[in-house]
Amino acid sequence: MVRPAWRLRASSQLGGLNTYGIVPFRLPTDVAIWEADQVRELGVTVKTGVEVGRDIDAAAVLEGFDAVVLAIGMGSVPKLGIPGEELPGVYDALDLIERAKFGERVPIGARVAVIGAGNTAIDAATVSGRLGASEVTMFYRRGPSEMTAYPFEVEFAKSEGVAFRFHRLPVRIDGDDRVRALVVARTEIVDGYPRVIPDTEELVPVDAVVRAIGQSKLA
Repeated sequence: MVRPAWRLRASSQLGGLNTYGIVPFRLPTDVAIWEADQVRELGVTVKTGVEVGRDIDAAAVLEGFDAVVLAIGMGSVPKLGIPGEELPGVYDALDLIERAKFGERVPIGARVAVIGAGNTAIDAATVSGRLGASEVTMFYRRGPSEMTAYPFEVEFAKSEGVAFRFHRLPVRIDGDDRVRALVVARTEIVDGYPRVIPDTEELVPVDAVVRAIGQSKLA
């Protein structure tokens, strides 16, 4: 079964990213639900599982209210744009976190590569270890000082055994029936941007690749 893109489906619970996209050992689900319930306590009527355009017409919403506020957040993690990305074993970080958070079995394998350097990448890396991976490595195209993850999150990941490889850019994912390896190239910063250094490609055996390079806007 093909899973819909993260957050493009109507959810049964409130809280958005706090409920579905942050690992429970950093933000428990019941805390996120409690915060959302405070909105209900203010007298706000909430209808979950409703998709505008499918369950209710957008025109009906505009006609039925004096004002409409769009607060739909972001969508799934953008594609890396490299060959092999459609292989089984390549995960959207938010989808991976949600599946793990709600007890779904995820065949993550022993060796996991996480692409990115933000807080969601940290969450994806640490949850991969707790799903059973024995070797989790984060790959980032820039240096450690340019990571967007909070310093205490980075230290937490290190304490969980996560390794970091900087100035590495993924260029290809190899595999057959699933992911077998990630090919990365070394980078250098030129005029503020990472540039691939020619003839520096390296094949890294992995069982899964997790995309954690930010979030894209909903279409």
